[in-house]
Amino acid sequence: MSLWSAARNYYRALAHDRRGEELRARGRLEEAIKEHQAAVQLSPDHAAAHHHLGMAYYEVGRSEEACALWKKVLTLTYRTDRHLSEEADRMLRKFGWKPAPYWQIGAGE
Repeated sequence: MSLWSAARNYYRALAHDRRGEELRARGRLEEAIKEHQAAVQLSPDHAAAHHHLGMAYYEVGRSEEACALWKKVLTLTYRTDRHLSEEADRMLRKFGWKPAPYWQIGAGE
């Protein structure tokens, strides 16, 4: 993929993610999920899109899928986005998840 294509996909993903958050705030969760899914598909390393999709899944009762996304957020944000990492960790702890030692985060992926 060219740099131009990657940049275009990233900005398209941002637009989908923002739209998803607007829809989620209005309680239109199924539409929000579709927007966040589009964002994740366009930019698989976009940690915020994964987190927001996880939050939408959580709000409709899809907890297992939400937890998988928050674990992905932890691998994507390791040492780069403390706020997002802490938020994902906080949500995972609601389900009794205990984080792996920092040196194991992202192992095997």
